[in-house]
Amino acid sequence: MIAAKILVTMSRALFLVAALVLAFGCASNPETSDAKSAQLGEPVTSTFGEKPEAAPEGTVSGGAATSSEKNAAEAQKSPEGDKPVAKAEGGATKTQPAGTAEKGKPVHALIKTAPTMEAALKQVSSDGVVLLKFEADWCAPCQLMKREAFQDQEVVDRLKNTVVVLIDADDEKNNEVQQKFQVANLPTLVFLDKSGHEFARMLGYNDLSWFRSELIKAMAKKGA
Repeated sequence: MIAAKILVTMSRALFLVAALVLAFGCASNPETSDAKSAQLGEPVTSTFGEKPEAAPEGTVSGGAATSSEKNAAEAQKSPEGDKPVAKAEGGATKTQPAGTAEKGKPVHALIKTAPTMEAALKQVSSDGVVLLKFEADWCAPCQLMKREAFQDQEVVDRLKNTVVVLIDADDEKNNEVQQKFQVANLPTLVFLDKSGHEFARMLGYNDLSWFRSELIKAMAKKGA
């Protein structure tokens, strides 16, 4: 009888110890918060001016994409060059189904562009839109947006009455326009009407579906 009670007591103690170990392991797992953030579907940005430090080859930065951006940007590139690449679960990459407007054309060749904001405002029609696209080569979400969203047929169609200005955040000649529009994160898209008035802004990049939805919302604010 006494032996049976001892066994029951030991079993309960072992169960409590196992439960505590399991709970501690979940609480201290650094991937928990990252997974939760990924489920929220929030856009990813790079902090302006924070250039990445060198990282081991093949390293892909995660989270807010504020370090090792050059490596991350390289890791996002598709080996075929034309098909957009998107992040998959676990930080890996996957090739999206072919969704480019015209396969083989250079990125941004499918939209109207101008070298400066002033040139774009002169070029755009009275009811058109000027889109200032602030980006950088080391910015991973910028590169993903360029390869994925700006070769998507639906996006290209929605930008048919838009003149896009590609603004390199690393080029000193663009400092004035960056300061004027208070650009602190990349990518940043600023929407202007013919008079140069800002009516909408998009910050960061999540995926193609997110971009399509946010683009519709931004365009709807024109004239509102």
